[in-house]
Amino acid sequence: MDRGRVDNLCEKAVLILVVAGLALGVLVFGGVRNEELAIIAGLVVVATGIWLVRVWMSRTAELHWPPMCWGVLLMVVYALAIYPYAPVEYAARSELFRVLLYALIFFLVLDNARGHRVENLFAYT
Repeated sequence: MDRGRVDNLCEKAVLILVVAGLALGVLVFGGVRNEELAIIAGLVVVATGIWLVRVWMSRTAELHWPPMCWGVLLMVVYALAIYPYAPVEYAARSELFRVLLYALIFFLVLDNARGHRVENLFAYT
């Protein structure tokens, strides 16, 4: 199997897993309870693994990094910095997990969603 075909399959697998996670997040009561959030997080973690394989196998691995990424990264750093000082540790851990998960979804979509077909897929979903 050549690298171009692996890259194409990995890109499609990442997008399908992210779309499935986002659709489940909406359909399963917004992913409010921990059980539903665990399903979404599992899909995103598998998508992240496939994305890392894609970056590793690609000859020209390039990370798409527009200026809005700095705001997301700043929010993640802020959540990590404020977490130890929270009055209720369980709630803070839950919110930190959500911030990290949503940032990971943001970067996965940003790096893999290019082209009109992918934009249509997200719009229809």
